[in-house]
Amino acid sequence: MRILVLSLLALGGCTPCPAAPTQAELTDGRVVAPHQQPLPLLVSVKDLMGGAIAFSAHVVETIDAIDAPLARGDWGAARLAASDLIASATLLTTPTTNGNVLDAFRKRDGEWRVLTKSMQDAGLDIVAAADARDRPALTAARRSLGEACQACHVHFGVHGQ
Repeated sequence: MRILVLSLLALGGCTPCPAAPTQAELTDGRVVAPHQQPLPLLVSVKDLMGGAIAFSAHVVETIDAIDAPLARGDWGAARLAASDLIASATLLTTPTTNGNVLDAFRKRDGEWRVLTKSMQDAGLDIVAAADARDRPALTAARRSLGEACQACHVHFGVHGQ
């Protein structure tokens, strides 16, 4: 009986060690379970730019062009549009899995992240301006956003945008 108990204890203590995490499971040095990994970006940069980013930038520009004091809803819309820009900046730096060669090329260029960060920072400034209901700060942040977009388009040869 004693041998059986010792055998069972020995077998229980010899369970296989968990497998080492794969590269896909590592994010910033942390092990990330598969169900916690970000979803892949399945749309092209062009589609993301033409959709969420261009629309949100247009909202901010339109609100800033209002020639009257801004209403509560205007400030809220500017804040939400800026939130889309901030989140889109994260998506722009997410590895693309759509097979678009141009997307992969852009993301390998170190300037991509710098210019995307400029767009994100402008979005954060728009949120701060909206929260403070500071019209001059909104205008300055909108200009910064335009400069960030223009610099990126010039660097990557995107015309007519």
